[in-house]
Amino acid sequence: MSIFDGNGLSKVEPVNVPEGVRPVAFRKHSARDIIRAFEFSGEPYYYYSRTGESLWVIITYCIENGYNYEVTHINDADHKCWSIKKGKHESQN
Repeated sequence: MSIFDGNGLSKVEPVNVPEGVRPVAFRKHSARDIIRAFEFSGEPYYYYSRTGESLWVIITYCIENGYNYEVTHINDADHKCWSIKKGKHESQN
């Protein structure tokens, strides 16, 4: 069972927060929308967040579902954001 299951109007407090990220709490339905967008974006499972406020949602999703992930803080002239890339499922390692 996921912490994002259940009543969509209930709020979920941030967990699994990397250092330097400013997370915010989300209603469960909003967190599920973030996860859906991440899964079905057509991108190679990358997710970007300027301040990292929703990064914890994707990290928690990866942990709950047994996916490896890599978080990167991009801070160069063109980009200032957080990135997460979903890797292989733990069973594929």
